[in-house]
Amino acid sequence: MTTLETIHPAKPATSNDLKSGTLLQLAPRMAVDREKYLALSAVERQRLECIAIARSSYTAVLISKSAALLHDLWLLPCPDDPVELALPCGSLPRHNRHAPGRCYRKTMVGDVETIDGARVVSIARAVADVARYHGFRHGLIAADSALNMGISPAQLQAEVDGLGRVHNAAAARKAIACASSLSRSPFESLVRALAVELGLDAKPRQRVAPGIEALLIEEAIIVEIGPQAVLSRRSSRTAYLRSLGYRVVQFTPEQLAKDPDTCRRTLHMVAQAHAVKAS
Repeated sequence: MTTLETIHPAKPATSNDLKSGTLLQLAPRMAVDREKYLALSAVERQRLECIAIARSSYTAVLISKSAALLHDLWLLPCPDDPVELALPCGSLPRHNRHAPGRCYRKTMVGDVETIDGARVVSIARAVADVARYHGFRHGLIAADSALNMGISPAQLQAEVDGLGRVHNAAAARKAIACASSLSRSPFESLVRALAVELGLDAKPRQRVAPGIEALLIEEAIIVEIGPQAVLSRRSSRTAYLRSLGYRVVQFTPEQLAKDPDTCRRTLHMVAQAHAVKAS
C-alpha cells in the first residue's frame, strides 16, 4: 500500500513537503506522496482516501461502500462516491458532519475490524449497508462477492437480522436471498439483479453446450459480458449458441456501468420476444 504520512506540528519536514507539493493532503491528518498517488488506479486512490479519512478521525468507522472497498468486495465503478462513515455511539458528529467527500450515517456499527490502520465494519455488515443505502442492485453485487470470498448466506442473514427494524432492510434481505457464489464478475451480478427486477429467472454458470457455461435467463436467453473486442472474437461461438435455439444478448462492462437501465430495457424486450414466440 502507498505509505500515508501523518501531518503533525512536530514534523516540520512534512509541512514543508505539503507546501512544495511533494505531498498531497488527503485528509486533515494524512498526506501521501503526490507522484505515487497519481500513479494509482481510480479504485486504488479511492481506497487510499477512505483509509486516510478514517485514520484522520479518532473514532469514526468506515461503513457501506467504503468498508466494501477495504474488504475488496465487488462494487460498480463510482469515483464520485463520498467516504461513508459512522460513529460507534450511533449518532452524527457535532462538527464536520457535512465535510466535502464524506457522508456520515446515523447507525450502530457492530463489530469493528482494522485494515491498514482504518476502523471498518465486517464484510457481512458492509454487504447489508451497501444494500440498505444504495439499493438492491449494488447489494446483490456485494453479496455475490462476499459468497465468493467464503462468507455464508447464514452469516449475511444474521447480520441483517441483528440490525433489527432499520430503513431498507428489505433490500438487504432480497439481495442475500438472490445471491450466488457462482457469479464471475460484478457486471454478471448486475445483469442478474436487472433480471430479478424484471421478474425473470437468472442462473449463473449454467451448462448451455459442451464445454460452455453462461449466464442463463428463463432457460433460453444467454447473456455474454465482455469488452467489445472480446465479444467480436466470440462471433463463431455466439452463432453456434444461436443455432442451438438460444437468444444471445451481449453487454460490455462500460454499457452496464454507465447505463444499466437501458440494458434492463434490452433484457425486457428480448424476454418479451421469447415469451411471445414460446406461446
